Amino acid sequence: MEQLLGLLVLGMATGFVYGLIAIGFVMIYKSSGILNLATGELTILGAYVFYGVASQLGFGIYWALVCVLVCALLLGVLIERVLLRPLAGQPILATIIMTLALGGLLRGIMALAWGNQTMYAPEILPGLRSATIAGFGISSIHLIFIIASLILVALLANFYRYTTLGLSMRAVSEDIIVARSLGIKTNNVLALVWGIAGVVSMVGGVLLTNVMGIHYTLVDLGFKSMAVVLVGGLESLPGVLIMGPAMGIIEVLGTRYINPLVGGEVEVVLPWVILMGVLFFRPYGLFGWERIERV
Repeated sequence: MEQLLGLLVLGMATGFVYGLIAIGFVMIYKSSGILNLATGELTILGAYVFYGVASQLGFGIYWALVCVLVCALLLGVLIERVLLRPLAGQPILATIIMTLALGGLLRGIMALAWGNQTMYAPEILPGLRSATIAGFGISSIHLIFIIASLILVALLANFYRYTTLGLSMRAVSEDIIVARSLGIKTNNVLALVWGIAGVVSMVGGVLLTNVMGIHYTLVDLGFKSMAVVLVGGLESLPGVLIMGPAMGIIEVLGTRYINPLVGGEVEVVLPWVILMGVLFFRPYGLFGWERIERV
């Protein structure tokens, strides 16, 4: 029983980070209708920036985290202003293809800058000890996963609810035309949305790769978060917060109990099997908005 509880906590911790990355995906989609296919690349780029500042430049962990936050915010704003704003009014497919091209560009930059070897960044908060809860141990890094994800989600929730910018972002996500009629500077709001989405994606990358190492091929983590978004619902922030930990738990349990039976990497396939099953019966996701169009 203790082993099962430990696996559940491990899966939940990893899933919280999946949900955190998925929040940025949902924010962008709700505000602009764009599917950001460069999410995985932004996620791993954050890990590389953390490694470069902390290990290669030797500035330490805390300065590296600050650099990740600043770079993520600036890069998100830059992407919206330079790459996507000129495509305003064009077919939505053009903007989606632009994000796909951006992902390829970022992947190439990471390969050129850091090579093909797996990097290992310094441990975040190395002085933090593992905790024992209800008889089973939680490693310090997975404890950080849970705490950091909950703190960022709480900060975002309060930002959305109590600040003028947050309320403007909510208005834009509901109806951008009405928001413009109310005098909201929607272009600035969209740039901020991309900046915040970049922050949560890169922070998620720093957390996850602190366990598995950093390599540009790990951009598939972005696709796992995309599966979380599609199952939870493209417009539903509560949906991804629920489905993130759920997907993490399913992945860990599949690795522990199903892999030995089939002799393969079931955790790679399982999220997509679940996604296909959910979309077959609920194309808008478990918590998404059901849209009915009359023809």
